[in-house]
Formats: sequence, C-alpha cells, structure tokens
Amino acid sequence: MILLLALLSYYKDTIKNPDDVSLKVDTRLLGTIYYEKKHKSVKATGNHKKGSLLLNNPMLSFGYVEAYHMLATRIRIRMDKEEKKVLMVSSVSENEGKSTVAANLAVSLAQEGKRVLLMDCDFRKPAQYKIFETGSLGDKDLAETLRKKGNIRVGHVKNMPGLYTLFSENASDKPWSREEFQYIEYILNNLKKKVDYVIIDTAPMALVSDTEEYAGLADAALLVIRQDVMEACYINDAIDDLEAAGIALIGCVLNGVHRGMIMRTQEYGHYSGSNYGKYSHYNKMREQGDN
Repeated sequence: MILLLALLSYYKDTIKNPDDVSLKVDTRLLGTIYYEKKHKSVKATGNHKKGSLLLNNPMLSFGYVEAYHMLATRIRIRMDKEEKKVLMVSSVSENEGKSTVAANLAVSLAQEGKRVLLMDCDFRKPAQYKIFETGSLGDKDLAETLRKKGNIRVGHVKNMPGLYTLFSENASDKPWSREEFQYIEYILNNLKKKVDYVIIDTAPMALVSDTEEYAGLADAALLVIRQDVMEACYINDAIDDLEAAGIALIGCVLNGVHRGMIMRTQEYGHYSGSNYGKYSHYNKMREQGDN
C-alpha cells in the first residue's frame, strides 16, 4: 500500500519541488518555505500541543525564519518598484498554508520597521486570530461590522511595533453584495494611507467566488502553493482567473516542502467536510467548462 501511494503521488501532476514551478506554473517562484514541525519537544508531542509558526517564536529553525525574511524582502522590492501597497495572499485550495504565509509576511515586514496592516478577509473560515493566539486583535465579528458599516476597530499586536490587524473570530458564509464590497474598498482606501503595506488573507480561490472580488481591491497578489497538493492545471486556472480580474500576480511561494522525502497523496488530508464544501464540485465545474 505504501508503494502504491508513493507511485500515485509520483505520477500525479502536482508541484513536488521548486523546479516544477518553473516547468509547470505560469508565474515566477519568489520563495520556498520548508516544512517546519509544530511539535518542538517530546512533552509537547505527548500533550498534542502545537507550537506557533509565527516568526517571533524562538523555537523555530533558523532556515525557516530566514526563508520568510528573504521572501518578504523580494516581495517588498517588487511592490516598491511597481508602487503597490495592497497585497492579496491566496491559494487554490484550503490547507495550503496561505494564512500562515500572510501572517509571517506581515511580521517580517513589521520587523523591518514598516507599518503593516494584516486583514483577515477569509470570513467563511477565519484563521488569523488563531495564528496569533489572541481574540483581542480587532473585531470579533468583522464581517458583520462591515455589512452594517459600523466603526472599524483596528487592533495592534503586542510586542510587534508597526503591525496592525483587522481580524474576525466569527465565521460567516453569507455572500457579499457589490455595495458591501464597495464599503470594504472605502475602508481599505482610508486605512492604507496610514500604513506602508496592507496584506489581505483571502479565501481559497477554487472554493469561493469572493476571492476574485478581492482581487479588485488589491494592487498585487501572491499565490501560495503547497507541495504535492494541487495539480498544475488547477493552479494555472487560478492564475488565469487573477489575470482576468486585472490584478498583478507578483509570483508564488512553494510552501511546506519536505526535504528528500517521498510524498504521499493524502499527507495533507482531505478537502471534504470543511466550511467551504467539497472540492469535487469545483472539479466538475472545471470539467464542464473544458467540455
């Protein structure tokens, strides 16, 4: 069975290493983030307690931290060169690590002395408040506040000068209207005047339609690709969708890369049973479109 899974993984047209990005994906690779264990001790493993993957965690490996600093530097240089301030971070499917990437990019830029606003716009499955392990970083129900056009309460991360947040703890699966998106755009236009960069964590592109709407709010986009998860054709479809929305895709990051390890097809879990619904529905839609 292990051999069969290994063979299936090998012949699956996914992205297995950095070379695959240049061969199969229609955008440039800006960085590679290697897999980092969350269990940093035998005691933590026994207690099933996961450590934080934020860059301020002293238990993280040097290579993991430096990879994010290099990625953030490349993104900052590209955005400054093209005079862009608002970066949308997304992925094709869930469980690719886009929220962690967005969080660490914001932390790294703040550590460079920049003023950064990190906004969690994945309202169906908010994750940033969990990553930062606090519920006091902005509104508990940001989606509802935006819909009611209420007063937006911007949070500030303790011991991280320059990092500001707009997070939400409560999930919301209600679709957004055009008028509501216009209000989000109004809020962003006001907030980005007060910071150097805005990073928007959006929902996976294959699972909801809102992400393409957010593309109209951002100046640039970064696509997170997790090793051996999505087939190249779906990644390129997502890239085409971003280009059709008129957003500048500055590149991608290959995330969760295992060094010298044979990947298994089910290593990162299944897509069914989540707040987004079944991924098979997206496959059927794509097949109908191809036909």
